[in-house]
Amino acid sequence: MRLLGIVAVLLSGFAAAPAVADEWVDEQQHGSFIFHADFPLKDVTSVVEGLGELQKDIEATLGLKCGEREIHIHLFRTRWGYAQYIRRNVPEGAGRPALFVAGNDVGRVYAYRHRDLDVDLRHETTHALLHNALPYVPLWLDEGLAEYFEMPVNRRFDGSPHRRSLQWAIRFGWKPNLAALEGNHTLSEMDGNDYRDAWG
Repeated sequence: MRLLGIVAVLLSGFAAAPAVADEWVDEQQHGSFIFHADFPLKDVTSVVEGLGELQKDIEATLGLKCGEREIHIHLFRTRWGYAQYIRRNVPEGAGRPALFVAGNDVGRVYAYRHRDLDVDLRHETTHALLHNALPYVPLWLDEGLAEYFEMPVNRRFDGSPHRRSLQWAIRFGWKPNLAALEGNHTLSEMDGNDYRDAWG
């Protein structure tokens, strides 16, 4: 009986949690980025400001114009809140630590606060910017560029987790296989080597 009481108390704590992001605590616009957060955005100022620099970097590096089409960025204080919101609103994205959803109206990025929030946001926002700039982006190229731009400028080469793996693969005779990469049409078809090869 005592165990039942403890379980009931724990469950009541979860039931009392607000319906995630029904009302955003903070909303701000920075250029074409519209941020919605269930926590004060001042807590992640450098991450928010860094996305404008990311856009400039992508445009300069790739010679693209990412346009003024809005990109809505939804940020969550906790993984649990993020997961609840995604399960309810974008169920096909459940289980992913961050997510880009291309819409007919605007692009949407979803992520939650954790140690690698900046990396996740740069990755998913790269997808959004590429889709704003181009009518079609092949999956392998989309993921390869997102893997490249997810790292801060000063760590793009040496800081990439793909660098060492690619170096070893080349030593053992790896050759690029564009046809194999182009054969991937869904994220579930891509494995770690595909991400590495797309980055390379």
